[in-house]
Amino acid sequence: MTNPHRSSAASHIPWKAISGEVLEELVFQLVDAMGAKEVSWRSGGMGVTNSDGGRDIEATFYTLSPDDEPRRERWWMECKGRSATVPKSAVINATHNASAYASDVDRLVIVSNSSFSNPTVDWVDAWNSSPANLPKVSLWGREKLEIQIRKYPVAAARVVPDSIESSKRVELLFAYFTESGIAPRVSDLRYFWEHFSGAPEEIETPWLAMFAYSEILHGDLADRPWGVLVSNRSAAEVALHALVTLPMICATTHGLDAAKATAASSYLLQCVVCNLPPAVSSLIINDPFRFVKGKSVDSPEEWHEIATAPILSLLLRELGDACASDCSRIFCDLRALPEEPAGPQFWTRFGAEGQDNRDSVLIVEDYSVACAVGLPLGKERNCPLFVAPEEVTPELIEDLAHVIMARVERPSGRLKELVGDEPAELLNSAREKIASSREPEFRFQGRESLPAHLESLMKLGISRKLIKLETREIRRAFRKFATAADRRAEYGEILD
Repeated sequence: MTNPHRSSAASHIPWKAISGEVLEELVFQLVDAMGAKEVSWRSGGMGVTNSDGGRDIEATFYTLSPDDEPRRERWWMECKGRSATVPKSAVINATHNASAYASDVDRLVIVSNSSFSNPTVDWVDAWNSSPANLPKVSLWGREKLEIQIRKYPVAAARVVPDSIESSKRVELLFAYFTESGIAPRVSDLRYFWEHFSGAPEEIETPWLAMFAYSEILHGDLADRPWGVLVSNRSAAEVALHALVTLPMICATTHGLDAAKATAASSYLLQCVVCNLPPAVSSLIINDPFRFVKGKSVDSPEEWHEIATAPILSLLLRELGDACASDCSRIFCDLRALPEEPAGPQFWTRFGAEGQDNRDSVLIVEDYSVACAVGLPLGKERNCPLFVAPEEVTPELIEDLAHVIMARVERPSGRLKELVGDEPAELLNSAREKIASSREPEFRFQGRESLPAHLESLMKLGISRKLIKLETREIRRAFRKFATAADRRAEYGEILD
C-alpha cells in the first residue's frame, strides 16, 4: 500500500515549467492567501517601462505597529522565470528601476522559480542595510516559494496542476489531498476521467480514493463512476485505502469533509466486494491493519467503532435504499439517499446504463414476497441490506456483490413484471389491508420515536414503489398502527 504522506506537495512541483504567466499567477494567489489587500496583477506588459517600473504584481499589507497603530506597506512583486540562477545584474536593475518610485512602494520582492547566487544575496543585504536606500528588497527563490506553498497550499493547488503533464499533475494533486485535504476540482475530474477511463491500468489505487471523494464532494458519480476502474488485481489495496487512508487523512488534516469521506469509502467498498472473493473481503474489512505494512493503531476495536462501522453502516443503508425503491418485499423510509438517486439512477455509479437523513425510519418486510434481485430470503432470513451485522462474514459480502451486480444488469428490477401497470388499484387495496389487517407477519424495525422492539406489524402486499406518491400518508398509517400495537402488546391484547 502506498504511503499517502510520502512527501511534501511543494516537492512535486516541476519548477522549470513554472515560468511566465504561471509564475505570476502563483505569486498572485500566494500574496492573496497571505492576506494582502488591493492586489492587482499587471499582466500583458513586455519588459520594463517608464510607466510601471517593471513590477508584475502590486499588493498592500496592513499590520499593527508595536503600539497597535495600523501600518500600511506597499509591495511590488517582479517575477523572473529562469532555467538557471538569476543574474546579479537582473536584480540590481530591478532594484534601481523600483527606486525611482520609492514614494509609491515600500518593498520590492523579486521572485524566481530558480535561485539567486551568494553575491546577489550579499548585494541585497548591503542595499537593505542603508536607511537611504528605498524600497527594501526581498528575494524569493525556489526554496522560499516552497516554504510559502507549504503554508498556503491552496494557492498552488489553484494554479500549478493545469500547467504540467498528466503524471506529475495527478501526483501533485494527490500530495495536496493527503497533506492539506484539498480535493481536485471538477475540471481535474473531467480531465483525468477522460484519460484513465480509457487506460485504467495507468491509475494508481491511492488516486481512486482521492477521485471518489472529490466526485462525491462536487461532482457526479453517474457521470464519472470511478469505481468501475477497480479491478480484481487492485481491489484489495482499494479496500485498504477506503478503510485506512481516507479516515486517516480526515484525522490528520482539517480539509476533508468527514461525511463525504465516509461516503467515498462506502462507495469504494461497494465496488471492492464485486472484485474480491468474499472470504478475502471480510478479512480485510474486519482487520485492515493486518494487511497494512508499517501502520497500526493502539486499539483495532476502537478503530472499527469510529472508522469502519460508520462506513459499513452507510454502505448497507445506501444499497438498501436503492434496492428497496423497486422491491415488492421491502417497504421503508429512505435512510441514506435522497429521493434521487434512490432508484435505478443509483446503480449508474457501478457502470449501469442509464442528503436527507431522518432520526427515525420505518422498515416493513413482507415475508411472502420474493427478493427483487433473487436472494434466497424467507421468514428465517431477512434482507441483508436492512440488518446491522454483528460481523462481516463472507456470506454477507457475497450477498452485497450479488445485489450490486444484479442491479447493474437490471437497474429497474422486476417490479413491473410482478405487479403490472395498475398502481392505483393496488394502492386502494393496500389501504383496505391496512385498515383490516390482523395477522402479524411482518418484521418491523424502528428507532427513537418508533417502538424498537416491535417485531411484526401487519400483512400488506404492496411495494414502496407503488405508493411513492402518497408515501407520507402510508407512513402515518403504519406508525399509527405500530404505536397502537406497541401499547396493546404490553397487556397481551390483539390489535383491533
